[in-house]
Parts: sequence; structure tokens; C-alpha cells
Amino acid sequence: MKKILFISNSARLYGAERALLTLLKKLDRRKFTPVVILPEDGPLRRELAALSIDVGIMPLFWWTETPRQLYPWREPFRKRCEKLSKLIEEEKIDIVHTNTTVIAEGAVAAFLSGRPHVWHLHEVLESHTDIKLALPLKQAYEFIGLASDYVVAVSKTLASSVSASIPPEITKVIYNGVEEIKAGAKSEIRKELGISESTLLVSAAGPVIGVKGYENFIEAAGLAAGKKPDVFFVITGSVEDRALYARLESNVKRLGLESKVRFPGYRDDLRAILGEVDIHVVSSLSESFSLTALEAMAAGVPVVSTRCGGPEELIEDGVNGVLVPVNEPQAMADAIVKLSESPSVRRAMGKNGQERFSRYFTAQACADSFERLYDAIGNRRSLGEEEEKRFAEYRESLYRKLDSQPGDFFRYYLKVASAGLKRFGVVRSGR
Repeated sequence: MKKILFISNSARLYGAERALLTLLKKLDRRKFTPVVILPEDGPLRRELAALSIDVGIMPLFWWTETPRQLYPWREPFRKRCEKLSKLIEEEKIDIVHTNTTVIAEGAVAAFLSGRPHVWHLHEVLESHTDIKLALPLKQAYEFIGLASDYVVAVSKTLASSVSASIPPEITKVIYNGVEEIKAGAKSEIRKELGISESTLLVSAAGPVIGVKGYENFIEAAGLAAGKKPDVFFVITGSVEDRALYARLESNVKRLGLESKVRFPGYRDDLRAILGEVDIHVVSSLSESFSLTALEAMAAGVPVVSTRCGGPEELIEDGVNGVLVPVNEPQAMADAIVKLSESPSVRRAMGKNGQERFSRYFTAQACADSFERLYDAIGNRRSLGEEEEKRFAEYRESLYRKLDSQPGDFFRYYLKVASAGLKRFGVVRSGR
């Protein structure tokens, strides 16, 4: 039995967190005991508690220089790493698994405690409009490689983007998986939107941030609606960039789409909503994978996606969807209109998508791959003298950069206490 500490960058339920939750649902608990560390209370903690998984609440912060920080309070990075290392020792953790690029405490704490570390990457950072790490990108990737026994990329696209800095022998591609959509899963989304069953419903999903390319989606909606009046567009996702959201609303008005576009915000019934959708669109400028594209495939919905990276490994152009160039709303609109004119083609693509999902991208296939990886890990990988030196330099650089803005730790403590958690540190919410 191996005990694995999973570290999440957030307690919300965005793509990386949902991927982690799905993995933990399918992980063989006869072989592996999961413990999860979150930076605060949130919906992910409640989902994990329902699975009887021990959850800890500890301060974790993105090692980024972007102004959009999840948490405005912080304690020194060095102290956070040392505290997490102590926890690893106390809990007798065998493997540390860091979920997403933007959290570094787990990597340093695993090194300090001499435990193997798996860094699970979900983001293509070269073209990401919303994330910039505290180290130059090449050095950041070198640090990730030095700090890990294995680096897992969610697509070949992502693995290729880090290949110049991370040794290929420790890089593994493990595709995310999603669970099958239960037969009969229904949503009231059409009733909520006030549209009929015959209206073509086109969806996009994900937080409102620049990299999702929603400005192009709105432009494509205007072009498509000009040719197909009986069409409706819905974007589900929380508003993370309010300036962008204001521009999107302005563009909707400019194009006269007030009666054809809705932003219902974050929805926890996305999978059921997809069961009511005719076409799903991924308009992103860059994507390492795209869980929503995969969920659409599982629901039997054809996908129109930009050629933005990861989705190109999910979608076979003309077979289970249509691939269009990035930043070309006209091409996106043309694909939507063409699919709208042929229900039989949409059905065939949807069926092909379901078959491709079942063959390659199930939740169980993802969990099985991780279990084989965990089984293969023995003692922590040894670094050479030069590697040790570079790792120490990067770590000290992070200490300096991330500790230069001391925060109000007292506010963090109050937030934890106000959430009704048992005590600061490890919270035995799974028992």
C-alpha cells in the first residue's frame, strides 16, 4: 500500500481540479491511499470528503508574477515548504503528486523530505495569456524537471513544449479522462434560456479569461446568426476577468446578439447541459487538452475547435468534429453553419466522438496509467552534482522572489477558521 499526497492549486472545480477529482474517484484504494492538500475550503473539498478522502487545508500560492492571484494573503514560501515537508514526514507519505504547474511547494517539500515527486502539468505556458511564472520559462521548466521523478503532461502537445528543458526519460504523456455520461442525464437549460427543442444550441465552456478566445466566439456567433437565425449560443463559466467580460457584453450588443447569447456563469451540471447541446465549440487561443471537448465527445456532441494544441489530439477533423485556425471567427462560423445544415452529419460525428472517447479517453484508462506510474516509482531519483547545484539556485531564487511580499497570515487563519474546519493544517474531513 502506497500513500500518495496530492496537492491542488485550488479548491474550486475548474479543469485541472476536475481532472484530479476524476483520477481520485477511479484510483484503486486497495493499493493506494490518497491524501489531498488544498489552499482553502471550497467545492473540491466537499467532493473529496464524500469520497472519504483525507483533506488538508494549508496555505499555497501560485508562483507567478501575474496580477490575478487566487489569494491576496500569504506566508513566506520557504516556511510553507518546510511546513509541508514536516507534514509529509508525519503522515508517512510515499509519493507527492503536484497537480498543475502553478504550485511549487509540493516539489520543494518532497525534495526536503526525500520523497519521490510527480509533477502533473496541465498548462501550455508559452502561449498562455493569463499565467507567467516567477522564473523565466526555460529555467522554470528546468526546475520542474530537477524537482521531479516524473513529469506528466496531459497531451503530446504539452510534452513537446517542455521537451527542451525536461529530460524525455522522465516525461510521460497521460491523457485526462472523464466518466461516461449517465443515460437519461437531462438539463433544464433550454427552458432556462427560453428556447425551443428545435433551436440549434451551440455551447462553449470554461472560465472567462483571455486564453479561452471568447471574443472570437462572439464574433463567430454574429456571423453564424446572420445565416442561421434559429441558433442560440451559451457560454458557461465563472467570470475571472471582469474587463474581458465587459468587452464581451459590449460586443454582444454591437452585433445585436442580446437575444441569442447568454452567460449563465459557472454550472455544476455542465455534463447534463452537453446532453442538450447540438454543437460544442472550443475557441481557445491555446489549450493543453480541453476537458470540455472530451465531455462533449462523451455526450455524443460534435466539436468545433481551433487548432490550439491539445484538442487536435482529441478531434479527428471531419470525423468527430471540425478543426479551424486560431483567431479566425469566419472559419469558426462557417463550420457551425455547415454542421447546422446537416443533422445526420452531426449525429454521425457525435457517434464517432463517443467511440473515440470510449477507446482512448475514459476515466479508468487515465487512472490505470497513473497506477502503473506510481507502481514504477521506487526511491527518489538522484541528481548529479551540477543538477543539485542548479536546483539549489532555482529554489533560492524562488525563496527570494516569492517571499519579497509578506502577507497577512492572520487573515488566512481567520478564513480557515470561518470555514468551520477542525483546525489549521491537516483536516481529517474524509473520516
